[in-house]
Amino acid sequence: MQFIKKRKKENNLLTDIEASQILKGILKGIQYIHEKNIVHRDLKPENIIFGAEDDLESIKIVDFGLSKQFSKDLDRDYLREKVGTMIYMAPELINHQSYS
Repeated sequence: MQFIKKRKKENNLLTDIEASQILKGILKGIQYIHEKNIVHRDLKPENIIFGAEDDLESIKIVDFGLSKQFSKDLDRDYLREKVGTMIYMAPELINHQSYS
């Protein structure tokens, strides 16, 4: 997230309120894609951008190259593939468990 790096470089760190606004935007985005039965599978800071510079309300989730659409009626065991960026992987992936 270039915005955060820029603020850090300027020694102008995020306030708690700003951080909570960013997190709220990320969680709203995740909720939206999950409602569409899509799991991103590579969620990391590089895949979170701002639609407009310095606009904390314009959070966007990008890079759906590893995403997967699923059906709530199907067994989710097919979501066992070890995909994504290793450093951001959930323990379930490392332990070869299914995820949702």
